[in-house]
Amino acid sequence: MGAGTRCALDTTSVDHHAAFACTATEVAWSSLSIDRVVNRSIHADLTTFASCAAGHELLDRADRPTAIFAANDNLAVGVLSAARALGLEPGQDFSIVGYNDIPLASRLPVPLTSVHTPFDQIATTAFELLLSDSSPGTPLRRALPTLIPRASTARA
Repeated sequence: MGAGTRCALDTTSVDHHAAFACTATEVAWSSLSIDRVVNRSIHADLTTFASCAAGHELLDRADRPTAIFAANDNLAVGVLSAARALGLEPGQDFSIVGYNDIPLASRLPVPLTSVHTPFDQIATTAFELLLSDSSPGTPLRRALPTLIPRASTARA
């Protein structure tokens, strides 16, 4: 991302999962060369309808963000709907990233860049830990999320 980049964090929820996702994103963004991150958190319920209104609020302004992180893919879909109503093209006029990589994300008219969380690996590991005779010194197991780039984000 180049000069003039304005990033917004669209948490759209006070939910602890959203707070975790935004914290993880802030950490990831801190390693990128982004001119400035503008935290325009918008709090709404976890519905596509509410995120459409939040997206409209974020995007219908002269200093609209050039990048938005939605706390989950369903919220990103609402922001995409707002963008369409405003005549904006994701991946060209602004970038948007969702979280959870739901099956719909890759099938949208503009496929949504998303963070994939390996829930199957997390569940399997949790189950194995519950059934094991692990001691307090057992090594920590990690399941890391992966960014799945698609057309909703602009290429730097």
